[in-house]
Amino acid sequence: MSHAARQRQIASASPQCEVCGAALPVRRTGRPRRYCSDRCRQKGARVRAIVNVMVGIELLKAEFAVEAETDWSDESHRVA
Repeated sequence: MSHAARQRQIASASPQCEVCGAALPVRRTGRPRRYCSDRCRQKGARVRAIVNVMVGIELLKAEFAVEAETDWSDESHRVA
């Protein structure tokens, strides 16, 4: 494999920012970075928070849809 081909392979396999996709530097020690900047880290946190809220809403919709489909017309459900 040529040197240029090896460099392209390394570049394509290098870690990328989870938000913007920018290449991240590879460190020899420590935890690998997930974000290229504090700005992307904060944006990632906001996106995760929004997704968590939306998943919760969808779960509530599914729960209430099941309750809405319950047939309350028969006599056994009457209170008085």
